[in-house]
Amino acid sequence: WQRLPGEHRLDRARSHTVLARVAEQSSQLAEAEAHVHSALKLVQDLHGTRHIQTAILQERLAQVVRLAGDPLRARSIVAEGLELSESLVGRNHLTSLALRRLDADLLEELGQLDAAEEQLLAIVDDAERRYGRFHISRAVALNSLAAIDFRRRDLATCETRLREVEAIYKAVFGIDHADVATILNNLSNVQRERGRHGAARETMDEVLRIRELTLGKNSYDYAFSLLGVGRLEILSGDWQAAAVTYGQAAEIFAATVGDQHPETHSARIRQVHALIDGNQLDAAATTLAKVPVELDARVARNIPVVALRHWAQARIAMYNNDATMAEEHFAEAIRNSADLPAADIRRTSILVEFALFQAHSKQTSAAQATLDDLPQPLPASLEPRLKDAVQRLLGQSSVPR
Repeated sequence: WQRLPGEHRLDRARSHTVLARVAEQSSQLAEAEAHVHSALKLVQDLHGTRHIQTAILQERLAQVVRLAGDPLRARSIVAEGLELSESLVGRNHLTSLALRRLDADLLEELGQLDAAEEQLLAIVDDAERRYGRFHISRAVALNSLAAIDFRRRDLATCETRLREVEAIYKAVFGIDHADVATILNNLSNVQRERGRHGAARETMDEVLRIRELTLGKNSYDYAFSLLGVGRLEILSGDWQAAAVTYGQAAEIFAATVGDQHPETHSARIRQVHALIDGNQLDAAATTLAKVPVELDARVARNIPVVALRHWAQARIAMYNNDATMAEEHFAEAIRNSADLPAADIRRTSILVEFALFQAHSKQTSAAQATLDDLPQPLPASLEPRLKDAVQRLLGQSSVPR
Protein backbone atom coordinates (compact mmCIF):
# COMPACT_ATOMS: atom_id res chain seq x y z
CA TRP A 1 0.00 0.00 0.00
CA GLN A 2 2.88 2.37 0.67
CA ARG A 3 3.87 2.26 -3.03
CA LEU A 4 0.38 3.36 -4.13
CA PRO A 5 -1.03 6.92 -4.22
CA GLY A 6 -2.41 8.71 -1.15
CA GLU A 7 -6.02 7.64 -1.73
CA HIS A 8 -5.01 4.17 -0.52
CA ARG A 9 -4.31 5.47 2.99
CA LEU A 10 -7.47 3.80 4.32
CA ASP A 11 -6.33 0.41 3.01
CA ARG A 12 -2.98 0.93 4.71
CA ALA A 13 -4.81 1.83 7.92
CA ARG A 14 -6.82 -1.41 7.72
CA SER A 15 -3.57 -3.35 7.29
CA HIS A 16 -2.19 -1.70 10.45
CA THR A 17 -5.29 -2.71 12.43
CA VAL A 18 -4.86 -6.33 11.31
CA LEU A 19 -1.18 -6.25 12.29
CA ALA A 20 -2.21 -4.76 15.64
CA ARG A 21 -4.50 -7.73 16.30
CA VAL A 22 -1.75 -10.19 15.37
CA ALA A 23 0.69 -8.44 17.72
CA GLU A 24 -1.95 -8.31 20.45
CA GLN A 25 -2.60 -12.06 20.25
CA SER A 26 1.16 -12.62 20.59
CA SER A 27 1.20 -10.31 23.65
CA GLN A 28 3.44 -7.84 21.78
CA LEU A 29 1.38 -4.98 23.15
CA ALA A 30 3.82 -2.12 22.47
CA GLU A 31 3.94 -3.20 18.83
CA ALA A 32 0.14 -3.48 18.74
CA GLU A 33 -0.24 0.05 20.11
CA ALA A 34 2.23 1.41 17.54
CA HIS A 35 0.18 -0.13 14.70
CA VAL A 36 -3.06 1.41 16.02
CA HIS A 37 -1.37 4.82 16.25
CA SER A 38 -0.18 4.42 12.63
CA ALA A 39 -3.72 3.60 11.55
CA LEU A 40 -5.06 6.63 13.43
CA LYS A 41 -2.58 8.96 11.74
CA LEU A 42 -3.48 7.66 8.27
CA VAL A 43 -7.23 8.02 8.92
CA GLN A 44 -6.84 11.52 10.35
CA ASP A 45 -4.63 12.59 7.43
CA LEU A 46 -7.36 11.43 5.06
CA HIS A 47 -10.55 12.43 6.91
CA GLY A 48 -9.47 14.84 9.64
CA THR A 49 -9.71 14.28 13.39
CA ARG A 50 -13.54 14.53 13.57
CA HIS A 51 -14.44 11.30 11.78
CA ILE A 52 -16.21 8.18 13.10
CA GLN A 53 -13.28 5.99 12.01
CA THR A 54 -11.14 7.85 14.53
CA ALA A 55 -13.55 6.91 17.33
CA ILE A 56 -13.53 3.27 16.19
CA LEU A 57 -9.74 3.18 16.29
CA GLN A 58 -9.68 4.85 19.70
CA GLU A 59 -11.81 1.98 20.99
CA ARG A 60 -9.24 -0.46 19.56
CA LEU A 61 -6.39 1.55 21.11
CA ALA A 62 -8.09 1.51 24.52
CA GLN A 63 -8.43 -2.28 24.30
CA VAL A 64 -4.68 -2.63 23.72
CA VAL A 65 -3.84 -0.26 26.58
CA ARG A 66 -6.23 -2.20 28.81
CA LEU A 67 -4.41 -5.46 28.01
CA ALA A 68 -1.14 -3.73 28.86
CA GLY A 69 -2.46 -3.24 32.38
CA ASP A 70 -3.28 0.48 32.37
CA PRO A 71 -7.07 0.78 32.86
CA LEU A 72 -6.91 4.46 33.86
CA ARG A 73 -5.18 5.47 30.64
CA ALA A 74 -7.58 3.23 28.71
CA ARG A 75 -10.54 5.06 30.27
CA SER A 76 -9.06 8.38 29.20
CA ILE A 77 -8.82 7.14 25.59
CA VAL A 78 -12.39 5.80 25.77
CA ALA A 79 -13.68 9.15 27.04
CA GLU A 80 -12.08 10.92 24.07
CA GLY A 81 -13.50 8.42 21.59
CA LEU A 82 -16.95 8.47 23.17
CA GLU A 83 -17.17 12.28 23.06
CA LEU A 84 -16.33 12.14 19.35
CA SER A 85 -18.70 9.27 18.58
CA GLU A 86 -21.67 10.77 20.44
CA SER A 87 -21.19 14.13 18.72
CA LEU A 88 -21.09 12.49 15.27
CA VAL A 89 -23.59 9.62 15.41
CA GLY A 90 -25.34 9.81 18.77
CA ARG A 91 -25.24 7.99 22.09
CA ASN A 92 -26.92 4.79 20.90
CA HIS A 93 -24.95 4.16 17.71
CA LEU A 94 -23.04 0.86 17.70
CA THR A 95 -19.68 2.62 18.02
CA SER A 96 -20.91 4.64 21.02
CA LEU A 97 -22.42 1.54 22.63
CA ALA A 98 -19.12 -0.33 22.22
CA LEU A 99 -17.18 2.52 23.84
CA ARG A 100 -19.70 2.80 26.69
CA ARG A 101 -19.46 -0.95 27.33
CA LEU A 102 -15.66 -0.84 27.30
CA ASP A 103 -15.74 1.98 29.85
CA ALA A 104 -18.02 -0.14 32.07
CA ASP A 105 -15.65 -3.11 31.76
CA LEU A 106 -12.77 -0.87 32.81
CA LEU A 107 -14.75 0.32 35.83
CA GLU A 108 -15.31 -3.33 36.75
CA GLU A 109 -11.55 -3.98 36.48
CA LEU A 110 -10.95 -1.03 38.80
CA GLY A 111 -13.34 -2.54 41.34
CA GLN A 112 -16.12 0.03 40.82
CA LEU A 113 -18.79 -2.64 40.39
CA ASP A 114 -21.84 -0.50 41.16
CA ALA A 115 -20.87 2.18 38.63
CA ALA A 116 -20.07 -0.47 36.02
CA GLU A 117 -23.40 -2.22 36.61
CA GLU A 118 -25.32 1.05 36.29
CA GLN A 119 -23.69 1.81 32.93
CA LEU A 120 -24.25 -1.71 31.59
CA LEU A 121 -27.93 -1.76 32.56
CA ALA A 122 -28.38 1.53 30.67
CA ILE A 123 -26.63 0.03 27.62
CA VAL A 124 -28.91 -3.03 27.72
CA ASP A 125 -31.99 -0.77 27.75
CA ASP A 126 -30.66 1.58 25.03
CA ALA A 127 -29.64 -1.30 22.76
CA GLU A 128 -33.04 -2.96 23.14
CA ARG A 129 -34.92 0.26 22.34
CA ARG A 130 -32.88 0.93 19.21
CA TYR A 131 -32.04 -2.54 17.90
CA GLY A 132 -34.38 -5.00 19.65
CA ARG A 133 -33.90 -7.71 22.29
CA PHE A 134 -31.96 -10.05 20.03
CA HIS A 135 -29.16 -7.69 19.02
CA ILE A 136 -25.53 -8.50 19.63
CA SER A 137 -24.77 -5.17 21.35
CA ARG A 138 -27.36 -6.02 24.02
CA ALA A 139 -25.93 -9.54 24.42
CA VAL A 140 -22.38 -8.25 24.90
CA ALA A 141 -23.54 -5.89 27.65
CA LEU A 142 -25.45 -8.74 29.33
CA ASN A 143 -22.28 -10.83 29.23
CA SER A 144 -20.38 -8.05 31.01
CA LEU A 145 -23.14 -7.90 33.63
CA ALA A 146 -22.75 -11.65 34.12
CA ALA A 147 -19.04 -11.09 34.81
CA ILE A 148 -19.97 -8.67 37.60
CA ASP A 149 -22.46 -11.21 38.99
CA PHE A 150 -19.67 -13.81 38.99
CA ARG A 151 -17.35 -11.51 40.95
CA ARG A 152 -20.11 -10.92 43.47
CA ARG A 153 -20.74 -14.69 43.64
CA ASP A 154 -24.36 -14.16 42.56
CA LEU A 155 -24.08 -17.30 40.47
CA ALA A 156 -27.82 -17.84 39.93
CA THR A 157 -28.25 -14.39 38.32
CA CYS A 158 -25.01 -14.92 36.41
CA GLU A 159 -26.30 -18.18 34.90
CA THR A 160 -29.65 -16.62 34.00
CA ARG A 161 -27.93 -13.80 32.13
CA LEU A 162 -25.57 -16.16 30.33
CA ARG A 163 -28.55 -18.25 29.19
CA GLU A 164 -30.05 -15.14 27.63
CA VAL A 165 -26.75 -14.28 25.96
CA GLU A 166 -26.56 -17.84 24.64
CA ALA A 167 -30.05 -17.54 23.11
CA ILE A 168 -29.16 -14.23 21.40
CA TYR A 169 -25.85 -15.52 20.06
CA LYS A 170 -27.47 -18.66 18.66
CA ALA A 171 -30.20 -16.56 17.02
CA VAL A 172 -27.64 -14.19 15.47
CA PHE A 173 -24.76 -16.54 14.60
CA GLY A 174 -26.26 -20.04 14.56
CA ILE A 175 -25.52 -22.96 16.89
CA ASP A 176 -22.04 -23.88 15.66
CA HIS A 177 -20.23 -20.56 16.02
CA ALA A 178 -17.05 -19.65 17.90
CA ASP A 179 -18.79 -16.87 19.87
CA VAL A 180 -21.48 -19.31 21.02
CA ALA A 181 -18.69 -21.57 22.29
CA THR A 182 -17.23 -18.66 24.28
CA ILE A 183 -20.53 -18.07 26.09
CA LEU A 184 -20.97 -21.80 26.74
CA ASN A 185 -17.45 -21.90 28.17
CA ASN A 186 -18.44 -19.16 30.64
CA LEU A 187 -21.66 -21.02 31.42
CA SER A 188 -19.75 -24.23 32.18
CA ASN A 189 -17.54 -22.32 34.64
CA VAL A 190 -20.62 -21.02 36.46
CA GLN A 191 -22.20 -24.49 36.59
CA ARG A 192 -18.96 -25.85 38.03
CA GLU A 193 -18.83 -23.10 40.67
CA ARG A 194 -22.41 -23.99 41.64
CA GLY A 195 -21.34 -27.59 42.22
CA ARG A 196 -23.16 -28.99 39.17
CA HIS A 197 -20.16 -30.82 37.79
CA GLY A 198 -22.07 -33.19 35.50
CA ALA A 199 -23.88 -30.32 33.76
CA ALA A 200 -20.62 -28.36 33.56
CA ARG A 201 -18.89 -31.27 31.80
CA GLU A 202 -21.76 -31.68 29.31
CA THR A 203 -21.58 -27.98 28.49
CA MET A 204 -17.79 -28.09 28.17
CA ASP A 205 -18.00 -31.09 25.82
CA GLU A 206 -20.28 -28.98 23.59
CA VAL A 207 -17.72 -26.16 23.72
CA LEU A 208 -14.97 -28.54 22.60
CA ARG A 209 -17.16 -29.84 19.77
CA ILE A 210 -17.88 -26.34 18.44
CA ARG A 211 -14.30 -25.15 18.80
CA GLU A 212 -12.91 -28.22 17.07
CA LEU A 213 -15.40 -27.64 14.24
CA THR A 214 -14.82 -23.90 13.87
CA LEU A 215 -11.22 -23.32 14.98
CA GLY A 216 -9.53 -26.72 15.14
CA LYS A 217 -8.08 -28.82 17.97
CA ASN A 218 -4.78 -26.94 17.90
CA SER A 219 -6.28 -23.48 18.43
CA TYR A 220 -5.78 -21.16 21.41
CA ASP A 221 -9.49 -21.26 22.29
CA TYR A 222 -9.58 -25.07 22.21
CA ALA A 223 -6.64 -25.16 24.63
CA PHE A 224 -8.41 -22.64 26.88
CA SER A 225 -11.41 -24.98 27.08
CA LEU A 226 -9.11 -27.87 28.01
CA LEU A 227 -8.27 -25.94 31.18
CA GLY A 228 -11.93 -26.20 32.16
CA VAL A 229 -11.97 -29.91 31.37
CA GLY A 230 -8.88 -30.44 33.52
CA ARG A 231 -10.50 -28.61 36.42
CA LEU A 232 -13.56 -30.88 36.22
CA GLU A 233 -11.31 -33.96 36.09
CA ILE A 234 -9.57 -32.74 39.25
CA LEU A 235 -12.93 -32.34 40.98
CA SER A 236 -13.89 -35.89 40.00
CA GLY A 237 -10.62 -37.20 41.48
CA ASP A 238 -9.13 -38.24 38.14
CA TRP A 239 -5.77 -36.53 38.63
CA GLN A 240 -3.99 -38.61 36.00
CA ALA A 241 -6.45 -37.54 33.29
CA ALA A 242 -6.19 -33.91 34.47
CA ALA A 243 -2.40 -33.98 34.20
CA VAL A 244 -2.67 -35.23 30.61
CA THR A 245 -5.33 -32.61 29.75
CA TYR A 246 -3.32 -29.73 31.21
CA GLY A 247 -0.21 -30.97 29.41
CA GLN A 248 -2.09 -30.98 26.11
CA ALA A 249 -3.31 -27.42 26.76
CA ALA A 250 0.24 -26.26 27.57
CA GLU A 251 1.58 -27.71 24.30
CA ILE A 252 -1.12 -25.92 22.27
CA PHE A 253 -0.53 -22.61 24.07
CA ALA A 254 3.22 -22.90 23.50
CA ALA A 255 2.63 -23.48 19.78
CA THR A 256 0.06 -20.69 19.34
CA VAL A 257 1.13 -17.86 21.66
CA GLY A 258 4.62 -18.82 22.71
CA ASP A 259 6.50 -20.85 25.29
CA GLN A 260 6.74 -17.92 27.72
CA HIS A 261 3.12 -16.71 27.45
CA PRO A 262 1.12 -16.47 30.73
CA GLU A 263 -1.40 -19.07 29.53
CA THR A 264 1.42 -21.53 28.76
CA HIS A 265 2.83 -21.07 32.25
CA SER A 266 -0.64 -21.31 33.80
CA ALA A 267 -1.38 -24.63 32.05
CA ARG A 268 1.98 -26.08 33.10
CA ILE A 269 1.50 -25.08 36.71
CA ARG A 270 -1.98 -26.64 36.73
CA GLN A 271 -0.37 -29.79 35.33
CA VAL A 272 2.13 -29.67 38.21
CA HIS A 273 -0.68 -29.57 40.78
CA ALA A 274 -2.42 -32.51 39.11
CA LEU A 275 0.83 -34.50 39.15
CA ILE A 276 1.32 -33.69 42.85
CA ASP A 277 -2.24 -34.84 43.55
CA GLY A 278 -1.36 -38.13 41.85
CA ASN A 279 1.87 -38.44 43.90
CA GLN A 280 4.02 -38.10 40.76
CA LEU A 281 6.50 -35.76 42.44
CA ASP A 282 9.42 -36.28 40.05
CA ALA A 283 7.24 -35.48 37.04
CA ALA A 284 5.80 -32.48 38.91
CA ALA A 285 9.27 -31.09 39.65
CA THR A 286 10.37 -31.63 36.03
CA THR A 287 7.31 -29.80 34.68
CA LEU A 288 7.65 -26.96 37.20
CA ALA A 289 11.25 -26.44 36.06
CA LYS A 290 9.87 -25.35 32.66
CA VAL A 291 8.35 -22.27 34.34
CA PRO A 292 11.08 -19.70 35.13
CA VAL A 293 11.57 -18.73 38.76
CA GLU A 294 11.91 -15.07 37.75
CA LEU A 295 8.82 -14.49 35.64
CA ASP A 296 9.05 -11.57 33.22
CA ALA A 297 7.00 -8.42 33.80
CA ARG A 298 4.24 -9.48 31.40
CA VAL A 299 3.75 -12.77 33.26
CA ALA A 300 4.30 -11.29 36.72
CA ARG A 301 1.24 -9.05 36.21
CA ASN A 302 -0.79 -12.24 35.82
CA ILE A 303 -1.18 -12.68 39.58
CA PRO A 304 -2.70 -16.19 39.56
CA VAL A 305 0.28 -17.59 37.63
CA VAL A 306 2.78 -16.29 40.19
CA ALA A 307 0.65 -17.42 43.13
CA LEU A 308 0.03 -20.88 41.68
CA ARG A 309 3.74 -21.36 41.03
CA HIS A 310 4.61 -20.58 44.66
CA TRP A 311 1.79 -22.85 45.83
CA ALA A 312 3.17 -25.73 43.73
CA GLN A 313 6.65 -25.17 45.17
CA ALA A 314 5.18 -25.14 48.68
CA ARG A 315 3.38 -28.44 48.07
CA ILE A 316 6.53 -30.11 46.72
CA ALA A 317 8.48 -28.82 49.74
CA MET A 318 5.80 -30.27 52.05
CA TYR A 319 6.16 -33.69 50.46
CA ASN A 320 9.94 -33.40 50.84
CA ASN A 321 9.53 -32.47 54.55
CA ASP A 322 11.20 -29.09 53.99
CA ALA A 323 9.03 -27.02 56.32
CA THR A 324 11.10 -23.83 55.99
CA MET A 325 10.89 -23.81 52.19
CA ALA A 326 7.19 -24.71 52.28
CA GLU A 327 6.38 -21.83 54.63
CA GLU A 328 8.32 -19.35 52.49
CA HIS A 329 6.48 -20.34 49.32
CA PHE A 330 3.09 -20.38 51.05
CA ALA A 331 3.74 -16.81 52.24
CA GLU A 332 4.55 -15.73 48.66
CA ALA A 333 1.52 -17.57 47.26
CA ILE A 334 -0.79 -15.83 49.73
CA ARG A 335 0.84 -12.43 49.11
CA ASN A 336 0.53 -12.78 45.33
CA SER A 337 -3.11 -13.85 45.56
CA ALA A 338 -4.13 -11.05 47.94
CA ASP A 339 -5.73 -8.97 45.17
CA LEU A 340 -7.99 -11.81 44.05
CA PRO A 341 -11.63 -11.79 45.24
CA ALA A 342 -12.06 -13.33 48.69
CA ALA A 343 -14.09 -16.25 47.29
CA ASP A 344 -11.67 -16.95 44.41
CA ILE A 345 -11.15 -20.71 44.26
CA ARG A 346 -7.38 -20.40 43.82
CA ARG A 347 -6.90 -18.19 46.88
CA THR A 348 -9.23 -20.39 48.94
CA SER A 349 -7.30 -23.52 47.93
CA ILE A 350 -3.97 -21.95 48.89
CA LEU A 351 -5.31 -20.89 52.31
CA VAL A 352 -6.76 -24.35 53.03
CA GLU A 353 -3.49 -26.09 52.16
CA PHE A 354 -1.57 -23.54 54.25
CA ALA A 355 -3.82 -24.23 57.24
CA LEU A 356 -3.21 -27.96 56.75
CA PHE A 357 0.56 -27.32 56.70
CA GLN A 358 0.32 -25.21 59.87
CA ALA A 359 -1.67 -27.92 61.65
CA HIS A 360 0.89 -30.57 60.68
CA SER A 361 3.61 -28.23 61.97
CA LYS A 362 1.82 -28.01 65.36
CA GLN A 363 0.95 -24.33 64.75
CA THR A 364 -2.59 -24.81 66.01
CA SER A 365 -3.47 -21.16 66.67
CA ALA A 366 -2.01 -20.06 63.35
CA ALA A 367 -3.99 -22.77 61.53
CA GLN A 368 -7.19 -21.59 63.18
CA ALA A 369 -6.45 -17.98 62.17
CA THR A 370 -5.95 -19.09 58.54
CA LEU A 371 -9.22 -21.03 58.63
CA ASP A 372 -10.98 -17.90 59.92
CA ASP A 373 -9.90 -16.11 56.71
CA LEU A 374 -11.72 -18.62 54.50
CA PRO A 375 -14.92 -17.49 52.74
CA GLN A 376 -18.15 -18.90 54.09
CA PRO A 377 -19.67 -20.97 52.75
CA LEU A 378 -16.74 -22.65 51.02
CA PRO A 379 -16.91 -22.55 47.20
CA ALA A 380 -18.79 -25.53 45.78
CA SER A 381 -15.95 -26.15 43.34
CA LEU A 382 -13.31 -26.61 46.06
CA GLU A 383 -11.46 -29.89 45.54
CA PRO A 384 -12.83 -32.79 47.64
CA ARG A 385 -9.43 -33.39 49.26
CA LEU A 386 -9.35 -29.75 50.44
CA LYS A 387 -12.95 -29.84 51.66
CA ASP A 388 -12.07 -32.93 53.67
CA ALA A 389 -8.98 -31.15 55.03
CA VAL A 390 -11.14 -28.32 56.34
CA GLN A 391 -13.55 -30.78 57.97
CA ARG A 392 -10.65 -32.61 59.62
CA LEU A 393 -9.15 -29.38 60.89
CA LEU A 394 -12.50 -28.32 62.33
CA GLY A 395 -13.09 -31.76 63.85
CA GLN A 396 -16.18 -32.36 61.69
CA SER A 397 -14.98 -35.49 59.88
CA SER A 398 -14.84 -39.15 60.80
CA VAL A 399 -11.47 -39.31 59.07
CA PRO A 400 -8.73 -39.50 61.81
CA ARG A 401 -6.76 -36.31 62.31
